[in-house]
Amino acid sequence: MGDRKMTKVVLMPLIETFSDPVEFARVFKNHAATEQVSARAASAKLIEDYFANVSDYMQEGQEAHDAYLALVDIASQNDANARLALYMPLNFVYGGWDDVNKAYQQAWLKLLDYLDVRECFNLGDVYEREASEGDYEYVIKCLHLLPWLIEEEIVSPEQLFMLLDAHENQPIFASCVYDCLEVFEDWGCLSEKDLLELKSRYMRFDYQRPKQILKHCTAARKDWREEYLRSIDETPVTLRNITSPFKPNLMAMSDVFEAVSQQLEPGQVALVGGSRVKGYSSDNSDYDIWYFQLEELDHVDPALAHYIFDTFWVSKDPDIEAKRAAIAEKYMALPKDSEQYRDCLIRIESDLLQFRLMHKGFPYAYGSDLSKSLQKYKDIDGGSAFYDVRYRRVASILYSKYVYIP
Repeated sequence: MGDRKMTKVVLMPLIETFSDPVEFARVFKNHAATEQVSARAASAKLIEDYFANVSDYMQEGQEAHDAYLALVDIASQNDANARLALYMPLNFVYGGWDDVNKAYQQAWLKLLDYLDVRECFNLGDVYEREASEGDYEYVIKCLHLLPWLIEEEIVSPEQLFMLLDAHENQPIFASCVYDCLEVFEDWGCLSEKDLLELKSRYMRFDYQRPKQILKHCTAARKDWREEYLRSIDETPVTLRNITSPFKPNLMAMSDVFEAVSQQLEPGQVALVGGSRVKGYSSDNSDYDIWYFQLEELDHVDPALAHYIFDTFWVSKDPDIEAKRAAIAEKYMALPKDSEQYRDCLIRIESDLLQFRLMHKGFPYAYGSDLSKSLQKYKDIDGGSAFYDVRYRRVASILYSKYVYIP
């Protein structure tokens, strides 16, 4: 038998496959996993149908309850999924929703052990390690939601002090709570007695979180600053299918796929991602394109998860779909309570919900009405789109659909 003709093959991102039970069954032939994919897709559809169409800031009624219940059900499935509690809109009417309240609180409590790079939840201005000194500044980001949670009685003042006492040997925990002091004072969500107690503890607190200091400006840093300043001046972002980031953009990318296929060397695969792929971009945005030898991807590595799952694959190997599925199955075999599985989901989360969407795409396209009122709260990075209810709706949809490995 002669060799098969080498033609260009373009594969949809795997997270699209994981969100489509029919496509998943075709590729993986795994009945039990297909049932899981079907259940997740049904929850994601319910969430998207509600949040993509709600027009006001207050949410109540049966449809709202069902959407939030679907969100907390996902957040409760395992410790890794609890990260969804970071992004859920917090301005809904809680009265009578004990099932949502309790499930949300349990998911939020699981986030107290997560350290995140602070700037990832702000502008995304993270320096390269080789061009800076000092360590990244880390936060327990869920603690920056305390003003909302205490105001809505999801967390009580008594619980707040209990948590502070329980984490007395973790200064970063107390530091993140004290970041909220100005908000507590302005909003009046703590009694005068509790506020005075918190301030008294803060006055006795002696701790400085480490910070990075830029030593020199790299070419990548220069490009980042230029794009950032240009985006602020021109607000050139166009949104296309922002909650369904890949499939609708396939036809518009045909020239890109053709160009990258011409550069492929034997055994290579090109992975195409970036903001244009995900449905938001400025007119001069580039695609992100990476070339890998297939064997470089053929093992479990959380640092590679967003490459493997969030990009189009371009190859000249006619068997690339089966080979990619075999790589994906190694990730699917990870225990759902393992650190590797958790880190893979966090990498996908960062790529879809933080990188560019939170930092540039969303605020430059929509503005940031809610964040404008919070900008003065520098200690919680109040000007970030992270706090904007519209961003949080989009993030909840994306998380429920795509931050998922069966």
